[in-house]
Amino acid sequence: MSSFFAELKRRNVIRIALFYGAGAWVVLQVADVLLGIIEAPEGSLRLLAIVLALGFPFALVLAWAFEITPEGIRRDRDLPEDGRASAEAARKLNVATIVLLLLAIALLSWNMFGNRAAPPVQQAVPRTAAPPPGPAGTLDLSIAVLPFVNMSQDPANEYFSEGLSEEVLNVLARIEDFRVAGRTSSFAFKGQNQDLRAIGERLGVANILEGSVRRQGDRVRVTAQLIDTRTGYHLWSDNYDRELDDIFAIQDDIATEVVRALRRTLLPGDAQVISQSAKGDVEAYNLYLRGQFHARLRTPEGLRRALEEFQQALLVDPGYAPPYAGIAMVYALLDNYNYRSLDATGPLANRALERALEIDPNSDEAWAVKGLLISQGPDAMERNAEARAALERAVEINPNNAFAHLWLSGTLLPDLVAARSALQRAYAVDPLSPVIVYRRVMWALQGGEQADIERYLGELREVAPEWFMTWSAIGTVAMQQGRVADAAVAFGRVRRLNPEYLGAVSQEAFALEMLGHVDQAGRLLADAMERRGGEALGIADAGHRARRALTEQGLAAGLAAYRQALEQLQTTNLEALGDLALFEISAGEPEAAERRLRALLDLSPREMPPCDYSQITPCIGLVMALNSLGRSEEAATVGARLQATIDQVRAQGFGTPVLLLIENYLDNLAGKPADLETAAAAAIEQGWRVPLPVIPWLFSGLVEADVVDRLVEMMDAALAEERARYETLQADPDAGMAGLFSFSFGSAVPA
Repeated sequence: MSSFFAELKRRNVIRIALFYGAGAWVVLQVADVLLGIIEAPEGSLRLLAIVLALGFPFALVLAWAFEITPEGIRRDRDLPEDGRASAEAARKLNVATIVLLLLAIALLSWNMFGNRAAPPVQQAVPRTAAPPPGPAGTLDLSIAVLPFVNMSQDPANEYFSEGLSEEVLNVLARIEDFRVAGRTSSFAFKGQNQDLRAIGERLGVANILEGSVRRQGDRVRVTAQLIDTRTGYHLWSDNYDRELDDIFAIQDDIATEVVRALRRTLLPGDAQVISQSAKGDVEAYNLYLRGQFHARLRTPEGLRRALEEFQQALLVDPGYAPPYAGIAMVYALLDNYNYRSLDATGPLANRALERALEIDPNSDEAWAVKGLLISQGPDAMERNAEARAALERAVEINPNNAFAHLWLSGTLLPDLVAARSALQRAYAVDPLSPVIVYRRVMWALQGGEQADIERYLGELREVAPEWFMTWSAIGTVAMQQGRVADAAVAFGRVRRLNPEYLGAVSQEAFALEMLGHVDQAGRLLADAMERRGGEALGIADAGHRARRALTEQGLAAGLAAYRQALEQLQTTNLEALGDLALFEISAGEPEAAERRLRALLDLSPREMPPCDYSQITPCIGLVMALNSLGRSEEAATVGARLQATIDQVRAQGFGTPVLLLIENYLDNLAGKPADLETAAAAAIEQGWRVPLPVIPWLFSGLVEADVVDRLVEMMDAALAEERARYETLQADPDAGMAGLFSFSFGSAVPA
């Protein structure tokens, strides 16, 4: 046996084996990178490994039979017996093998510690053995998780790499004291070649986690690295090459190492939070990630696909909680975007939520969706405290759940300070979320602060220029500022971008009516009612029909049309029924108005309402009804409460032109000098615009007929300018679209 090994050594067979093995390993490592770049078919790397393995015995046979000499390749038996040729070949093989081994070590080091599989969002930065200390030795636990890059040959695996990133983000968001940028803001930088320092500054975080995912069959390779955005230094990085079944362990490992790197230690509570993240069957997890991917599109087709994926996930693993919460979220979004009412899907959504919370009582997503569903339900006002409690529970579990803060803000009204604070927290977590920025636009609009309106509308245009709700915001701002022509164009754009969304149809019809296109407005509303209907569209259609009847047949006909339409809808909407009461007062029926308003506000015959923010319209109606009935003391009492609410609203920085008209009436009631025409002129100057029939609707019976006529003339003059502008925009639609971004906003709006 010893002579056999001596012969193997003499013929350099052992050296060839080492050389071949090192060379094959280097080839596979290089091919792993190159095959991903050229998007070679899946399995190419495995095929190459098989070919190299099959070549190994042939290499050994050839090494036994042949020798490499200065004169070329010669058969071993033809060489001189002195062995000099074999020794020379051995020396060269030793050198070549050492070079290959050094190269292999370099590649291994790069793979483990370098930037080989890092996403192409920034150039690699210098690494050090330890991260530099933060300012004054403090630990900044703010972090953004960028979407991991899909390095698989199949682009369809995009959902998997994004989903893995989001799941890690969700785990980190629940760690105590961590401040984690929201998913929308972090993922806004997907595919952008921006320096991580700039991204950190934009998101207001000190650390960024990035990585890549390569999935091949049942195996997955994940590379992750944590970077300090203030210095550019790596704090931690690692590779995970495992079976797909280990994906949950990979998520937990990454979260654990990130927490340890930022805290410099791992607290017992951290490990508990990480271990409690939802686990399930891998196939169910895949289906859930696909559902999340489609749900984020917020389109009817996207939400339909999401619902299918979530339901499939539950067929695979009925004990996996996240898909249940996903199903409830889809139903809530279908209602939120007016695609499908909760009247039909509410019970399904609630059952799914109950199951989600039964499996995982600490699911912040489930608690947040529960609060949203309650706040959108038919008894939302009565159950507002319940909705608020559910959302507060979600925020308690996960202080970095931006949408929980967003939805919580709506349940905090009429406390404007608390509601604004919750909205600000949502924005701080996810400043690039179009939904959250849209809400900031609407909030700024209520305050009338031009600088804030310009800022947030500009941000919305920047993050989602072709989102249909961006154009809805543009239209709403234009309408509030009296630019009715621009509003009509913007709302028309909403309808074309998303024909299934009917939430802006009533506003477009209202604008068209003011611009003299009454028939077109009626057709829009009729078509929307035929397609889907719903209370909001029904109220808008009722108002349109009432104004037409008023114009053609007088106040009594208009009142009859509006009253009949609202009775058919069986609505409890405060604004609509308050408007009906104002109509009744103007038509000479103050007793009917008082009865209606007391029933609406759930008041006894002599009880006075608190007149909070949500009751402004019915309260002014009650003041007018009582005053018309000669009960001035009661009117004054309600009027004083209403004025106190208006003062509180204005003190918090909110106000609308309509409040000028309400305050004018209250001043008259209190015996203060107040001129309605002056107040109306001021309101028109601030952007108040209504169809002409609304003027007699509001003021007939309260002031002399000649005053009503002059108010109509004032409004008609303001609308005449908009009618002319609209015809110009219709003649050149492209110029009209561009003009929406330059008309009144100026340079504050990004290009």
